[in-house]
Amino acid sequence: MTPAFPTRSGLAAVLAAAAILFVPSLRFPFIWDDTAVVRDNPFIHSRVPPGLFFRPAFWQQLLPVSRFDYRPLQMLTLAAVSRIGGTDPLYYRSANLALHLLVVLLVFGLAGRLGAGKWAALLAAAYFAFHPVHVESIICARNISELASAALLLSALGIFLRPGRCSPVIALPFFAAALLYKESALIFPPLLTILVAAAPGEPGPGKSRLRGTVPFWILAAAGGLGKILLSSGPRTAVPPPVGHLLAGAARLLVTNLRLLVFPARLKLLYPFPRPETWPESVWFFSLAGAVLLAAALLASRKNRLLFSLLLCLPISLLPALSRVGTAGRIVAEQRLYLPSFFFCLGAAILIDRARNAAGGRRRAAIGFVAWLICLPLAGLTTGYLRDWRDELPLWSRVTSLSPRAGVAFNNLAIALSRAGDTEGARRGWERALEIDPRLPEAHTNLGILRGREGRWEEAADRFREALSADPAHHPAAIYLAQTYRRWNRNEEAADLLRAVRKQNPGHAVAANELAIVLERLGKEEEAIELYRAAADLNPKYAAPLRNLAALLGERGEFERA
Repeated sequence: MTPAFPTRSGLAAVLAAAAILFVPSLRFPFIWDDTAVVRDNPFIHSRVPPGLFFRPAFWQQLLPVSRFDYRPLQMLTLAAVSRIGGTDPLYYRSANLALHLLVVLLVFGLAGRLGAGKWAALLAAAYFAFHPVHVESIICARNISELASAALLLSALGIFLRPGRCSPVIALPFFAAALLYKESALIFPPLLTILVAAAPGEPGPGKSRLRGTVPFWILAAAGGLGKILLSSGPRTAVPPPVGHLLAGAARLLVTNLRLLVFPARLKLLYPFPRPETWPESVWFFSLAGAVLLAAALLASRKNRLLFSLLLCLPISLLPALSRVGTAGRIVAEQRLYLPSFFFCLGAAILIDRARNAAGGRRRAAIGFVAWLICLPLAGLTTGYLRDWRDELPLWSRVTSLSPRAGVAFNNLAIALSRAGDTEGARRGWERALEIDPRLPEAHTNLGILRGREGRWEEAADRFREALSADPAHHPAAIYLAQTYRRWNRNEEAADLLRAVRKQNPGHAVAANELAIVLERLGKEEEAIELYRAAADLNPKYAAPLRNLAALLGERGEFERA
């Protein structure tokens, strides 16, 4: 089969077009969780020992936004970028874009190694390069873990499929590194086993090739056990019944598949706050999807590669279902980065099969339409990128498309508050609480607004509501402690702050606030130690040093001050 144009030139054109597509976003500001994970994270901007990122205590106590993840290589990579670019988003986005282009190259190479023709491999690389579902992964600096993990897993798969007995040994460290970037890499062994069985060569995978997958299963089991141990701890919410979990999983699976096939309404957050029941439409869609998938699998039995890709797609979506048991059951598009490989390659192979079965003008027409699909994909990506240029347009879009997303309304209200629209922010937080009355972030933010208005009793009530919904929501505890301090209820404030410090010893703000309270209680030596501890925890946090200097000055210790 002869490609329509030279393969190397076509691949270069795809890479160049993908780079041009994302270049305007390189100067967008940090947005959403990137402010906490990257911009305001003292651990990646100060020269801490690299071994710190490998300690479980760092993820359990020092980085609460991680929610008990374990991604040491993510932090190391972000710290390395910080050495070059500081807090300039350009460098982090450039690193993400470079990784995305690398993955596009890997998609092309791996497609050929799995047995796809050059034309289909190039088409799959183009679909992957332009697919709008990847915008969130590329635009958010923290998602370098998603991109790097996908690059490592595809590399491991390509190395494993190379001829030679040493290939599995060389591939295993790539899998281990992917696990240290993101725990979703745990699903790699079943994907590897399926694709090894489908790889071109002998009719069957052979015992030696199957034995080569065993170390990957063992490493995945160890990684899964470590994740369970790391995540063990008190749970603030009662898990829903099993039936609701299954319904939520079915709906999430269908939603994720729809985002890959019809990505026209990407909206970042897809909440499912209502318990699902059997008569609801999700089950009909799930059943229809299962029937279509089964039909596709049966129809493709003569094509082992297509069969394996269709089988790998739902398996690769399993990590995206990990949110089913959480409040709101939210799905975000960045979880679809690796699954889109199986979708894009499968789509390209199906089109290539239809093209080969046709003849003459019909064959040329199918090829033309196949490449024409890249244009709407690129157009959707361009439009979606515009929504990521700042917090306000992003969350305005999300709330318009997800009117039941309390988290989205909370984030929109934060953006409105920063823009000076206090009344709009108040309405946003009230709307968030109408949707989810136990959303701690909305209670806390509304409490802060009440405090600015001098309505301290109402503010304290909001902070208590937030803590009632989530006792581990540290911002509410700190603001409530500040409110108690304003009322000279210093012992109660100290108790709250000690509880925060117990749960999160690395919280520099809590340490500083507790030191202020202890100073008021006359415990100056303890306060001095805590001011120093707070400054050590976050060298860029100036407040504890100012407070320490003031305390030492009041004591007449001017040299120390």
